[in-house]
Amino acid sequence: MVLKKLIFPLLVCMFVLFDAMGADAAPRSIQIEDMALGGIYPSSAESDVRNVYGAPDKEEEVPGNAWGDTKIAYYGTGYSMSYFGKKFDTDHTYVLNIVTTNPAISMPSGIHVGMHITEALAVFSDLKKISSNHYGSPHLWGTSGIKGQPFQRILSIEVDQHQVIKQIRILDVYDPEVNLNAI
Repeated sequence: MVLKKLIFPLLVCMFVLFDAMGADAAPRSIQIEDMALGGIYPSSAESDVRNVYGAPDKEEEVPGNAWGDTKIAYYGTGYSMSYFGKKFDTDHTYVLNIVTTNPAISMPSGIHVGMHITEALAVFSDLKKISSNHYGSPHLWGTSGIKGQPFQRILSIEVDQHQVIKQIRILDVYDPEVNLNAI
């Protein structure tokens, strides 16, 4: 008899709990730990990336800049990273820029290529439309950047004419006045 009296309140509690778990959370601000693609963050060492993904399918060397040699490494279809640092030293070569057009590669929040921009806006409150004269595309969303030392991390999301995400880019813009060995 006692069991019968407890079943209804227990069922009501379970219903409320499951309903609350399925409720959509309010959009939140992007944090530095959100700024990764495929589990890789800008400023990761090339050796760490190789431990996860192995050797890249293809590499291109790019003319060096003030911070050292640069190269682009391609992993599978639609996933690439730009590195800078000391040539042929994977422990001192760091990810500068990560780009994906591959729907299988996502951010920690689950944002990925192929989703509608409104779904990304439901996750992050500080995604903003970037003006069409910025970065040469009329279809960009992103952040003005999250400041860290010695970088500012930027998220850029390119959408097609239907507002579907077609490319995600996460990059670090470095302050040349700061010693990059501090990363």
